[in-house]
Amino acid sequence: MANRKGGEEFRGAPLVFIPDLILKVVELLEKNDRAGRLTWHNGVIPASEIWIKLGGDKGGRTFKMNFQIVNVVSPSSVNNTCVLRLMIATPTCT
Repeated sequence: MANRKGGEEFRGAPLVFIPDLILKVVELLEKNDRAGRLTWHNGVIPASEIWIKLGGDKGGRTFKMNFQIVNVVSPSSVNNTCVLRLMIATPTCT
């Protein structure tokens, strides 16, 4: 069933998500720390900071929202990307 509000229409759609982003980030930081994979990129990132990159990808019938911990050797690697939300999405935005 669609819910209309103003010029928008909202419909139920399958959605998968991480309910506690902070908990997930801490979990991944601890995992990378135990594995010796954390880095501050030779001082580019201040020693007291952890950098997180947020992103999104629309492809096919899905939209994925993700994050990457930048304080690892290859932050943009698929192995260092965590999907926060995934939903079925229409091919175009109108």
